[in-house]
Amino acid sequence: MTGALRRAGLLWLAVLAATAAVSALAVLQQTSYSAFVERHRQALSDVAALRQADTRWTVQILKVQTGTAANYDALADAGHAVTRARDVVGEAAVSLGVAREAPSLAALREALSNKAEAAESIKSEHAILLNSLRFIPTQLEQLTEELRRQRDVPTARRDAFAALDAARALTLELLRFLSHADSSSHDGLDTSLAHLQAVLQSADSLPDMSASSELLQLHARSVLLHEQQTHRAAAAALQAPTAATVEAVEAQINDVFRDRLKELHRYRVALFALATLLCSAAVYAGLGWWRSYRALAEAHRNLAQQLVETRRLMREAAELSNAATHDALTGIANRRLVEDRLEQAIARAVRTHSGLALVFADLDGFKAVNDEHGHAVGDSLLIEVARRFKHNVRDCDTVGRLGGDEFVLILEEAEAGGAARVAQAVLQDIEAIRRVEGCRVAVSASIGIVGWHADCGRVIDARALLHQADLAMYEAKRAGKGRCCTTILAA
Repeated sequence: MTGALRRAGLLWLAVLAATAAVSALAVLQQTSYSAFVERHRQALSDVAALRQADTRWTVQILKVQTGTAANYDALADAGHAVTRARDVVGEAAVSLGVAREAPSLAALREALSNKAEAAESIKSEHAILLNSLRFIPTQLEQLTEELRRQRDVPTARRDAFAALDAARALTLELLRFLSHADSSSHDGLDTSLAHLQAVLQSADSLPDMSASSELLQLHARSVLLHEQQTHRAAAAALQAPTAATVEAVEAQINDVFRDRLKELHRYRVALFALATLLCSAAVYAGLGWWRSYRALAEAHRNLAQQLVETRRLMREAAELSNAATHDALTGIANRRLVEDRLEQAIARAVRTHSGLALVFADLDGFKAVNDEHGHAVGDSLLIEVARRFKHNVRDCDTVGRLGGDEFVLILEEAEAGGAARVAQAVLQDIEAIRRVEGCRVAVSASIGIVGWHADCGRVIDARALLHQADLAMYEAKRAGKGRCCTTILAA
């Protein structure tokens, strides 16, 4: 009996020891597993943050390339944010078991380094480009003024006219290059520079202008060079395989996670074999699986939230691009887009030997509406006027607002007579507005119309055409308001 009791006691102690050992192992294993799952979840969150920071960086690079960035601070901040996010992802991957010198991490560092070098190149090349662009208009104006003075000298008149034509051609080619930089505009600008230099060198009757010409050529060629360099650097930055390397790092993190899960699973199988004798160990294992499921579900939810945030940023980038070229109140083209489309219309007219018309309208009585009914009613009136402008033109024509109560219409392949009919229809529609927001209003418009044909022998640019239309509008105002005044440009 004493021996049986001793054996039962020893067996009981052995079961207690085994239970304690299995319970301890289960607790240690569960703690390690939970910590590893949490590190994996945090690593995926860090990868998503890196992807989001890289997207912001790309947006800033595009802003600098397109000239919509106010300065380079946002680009530098975005680059620093990507560097910090890269370091965080690297440490998270290493903590999960990825080798510090793993090919995916090395490729990520190299891709981001190449993109950072390209971004620095964009900043330096774009800064030089802006400097030259600030100088060229002043130098061209000085050269043109000097040639205009020489035009009054009988002996130099012929050479002065030739040089002025060459300078105007250079201006047009420069504007074409800046609006659409391609090989054709590059060659055109280069040819115009060479032609102006040749004209000035062959003009014996003109004073020596080699210093001004050489300085102008230096900056113009700087624009050619650094515009190309900026585009190359931007292309290199955008083609850097940062997204692919981030995906590779994420894939390796997931591979390490899966491998570690397999190891933990084998360990759990051994514990489960013991847990068949120990109910407490089996219950603990089930709770551990439940916590793992919840941790993985949380990780997937975080990934979905990061995807939503990335899409939101892309939508904001598209909205910023639209806001840069359209009037915030009426939704029609703003001054910047009007000038750009007018330059394009002039270029198309020159290529197709056709004409175009520009309608410039200024509201009469708008200030009285603002003073009497307030700016809210005034804004609603402007929106209604813009709607009536668009109602009277073709889809291919451009309706724009220059600011305040000034509106323009660009009518391509149109003559002054057709433009006058459109303007008269617009004027009648505007005068038909009687109530806005329940308030009685009385408005009209003074409209200036300028017609120009590519074969008229007169070279003109967008700003000059807008100026002529503005003068015609003021002539209509002087004639009594609520009228149209037409000007035909000729040589």
